[in-house]
Amino acid sequence: MDRLPTLSWHKLSETASKTDLGGDLPEVVVAKLSNEEFEKIQASEKAAMEFFEKRQYFKKKPNKIKFCETVPGKGAEWFVIFTHTTNSTVVAAASQH
Repeated sequence: MDRLPTLSWHKLSETASKTDLGGDLPEVVVAKLSNEEFEKIQASEKAAMEFFEKRQYFKKKPNKIKFCETVPGKGAEWFVIFTHTTNSTVVAAASQH
């Protein structure tokens, strides 16, 4: 089995960091979003695509986004892990704090 490269994180903004596994392997972004931002991208795939287009987190433009897990809480912010898969789907897992 091939070994994965050593991960290094790069700060994209005050609220987002990214690691890239290299080549065509997945990219991962961890972002902190306001409740308003999160509700907007979760409610509409069009809004989610505009979110990614504006921020240009990934090497290639995503084809679609799927929220696989959302854990609401009582906070005002969401921490979201966005994985950009090899077939250019963004899979998101989010928790509110």
